[in-house]
Amino acid sequence: MRVLHVVPGCPSEVLGGIQTDVTELLAAQLQRRDRPALSCGSFTPAPESRVERGRALGVERCRAHRAGGWFTHFAHARDDGVGDAFMAVLREEAIELVHVHHWLFATDDLCARAARCAVAAVLTLHDATTTCPRAYRVDRQGAPCLAPLDQHACARCVPRFAGQTDHEVAEAVAESVCAMRAELAAAAAVLAPSSALAALVAEQHTGPAPRVEVLPLPARELRAPAAGLPVHFRGRYRFEDLVAADLELAVFPSRAFESHGSLLDEAFALAIAAITTAVGAFAERGGAVVLRVPPADPTALAAALRALLADPARRDAIMRALPPPPPSTATHAAQLAELCRRACHRPVPAVPLRGAAPVGGQFHRYRNTAPA
Repeated sequence: MRVLHVVPGCPSEVLGGIQTDVTELLAAQLQRRDRPALSCGSFTPAPESRVERGRALGVERCRAHRAGGWFTHFAHARDDGVGDAFMAVLREEAIELVHVHHWLFATDDLCARAARCAVAAVLTLHDATTTCPRAYRVDRQGAPCLAPLDQHACARCVPRFAGQTDHEVAEAVAESVCAMRAELAAAAAVLAPSSALAALVAEQHTGPAPRVEVLPLPARELRAPAAGLPVHFRGRYRFEDLVAADLELAVFPSRAFESHGSLLDEAFALAIAAITTAVGAFAERGGAVVLRVPPADPTALAAALRALLADPARRDAIMRALPPPPPSTATHAAQLAELCRRACHRPVPAVPLRGAAPVGGQFHRYRNTAPA
C-alpha cells in the first residue's frame, strides 16, 4: 500500500517522540515491503509557502516550508499554499492512504484535503491537540486542565498577540475547535495510544467524528535514531550494576496530559517501582505497579516517596507484578496495516469544498508579530 506519513518536523531537524515513532515505523513497513512515503514540516520559513521533494530514511519525502512567522500558533494553523501542494503530492504520487500524525508546520485541514482527493486518511493522536489549543492540557499557570473545550474559557488561557480583543481571541478559538472537529470527521479512522486519550477526545467533541480506536505505541529502539549524535550507550545492565546504581524508584511528576508515557516502559524494563501523577495515560498504565499522586502536589509526592522507600516488601511485590512489555515495532506495523486496510475499504467522508473556516482570519495582521 502506498502510504504517506505526515509528521510535524523532519527527523534531520528534530527528533521528538513522533519523529522517533515514525522513523521506526517506516523501517518496519519497508521490511514488510510496503511502500511508505514521508511528508514533514520545516522550522525554516519561506517567502511563499512551498513543498520541496527529495528522499529521507529510505523513502520519498516532501518537505513543507510555510510563509510568514509564528506558524506554530493555533490561530495560524491553516495554510492554503501548503494544503494545495499537499493535494498535488497525493495525486502525483498515487497515494492510497494518508496517515496524519500531526498538523504542526503544515496545515490543519490535511484529512479534509485527502478526502477531497478521494484518499482515505488515518489520524493518529499523539497528544491532546484536538482538545486543547495549547496542545497539552496545561493552563497558563502550569496546572493540569480537564475543563470542557469552550471558546470563552480557552480564550483566557491561549497565547495571544498584543492589542487583541477578547472577542477576537474567542472567535479564533472557536474556529480552531471547528477545524479539529472537521478533521476528526474527515478521517476514515482515528487512533490513540491510550484509552485515556481516546476517552478525552470522545468527551470533548460531539458530532459525526468516528470512534477513536486504541493502538498502543511499540517499544522504542533508540540506537538507529541516535546514529551520528553524541550519544553513548552503556550497554545492558547486570543485576550487580543496578545494585551499585541504587535504583529503586522511577518518578514521573508530569502535569501535562500524557498520551502514552514511554518513560513508564523504561521503568518496567528495569523492573523498578514507579510513581506518577494521575494524569492522562499515567492514570491507567501499570495497574498496581504504579503509585499515583495528584499533579502539582509536592506534599503528596513526598509522602508517596517516603512510603515506598520505607517498604521494601511492597517494592519487591511491585517488581513481581510488572505488566507485559509493549508490542514490538514489527507487531505494531502489522496491527496498523490491518487498521489501514479496513480504513481504505470505508467510504471516504464527503467534505465541503472549503471545509471549516480558515483559522484566525482576523489574526492575519499579527502574522509576523510575536505573541504576548
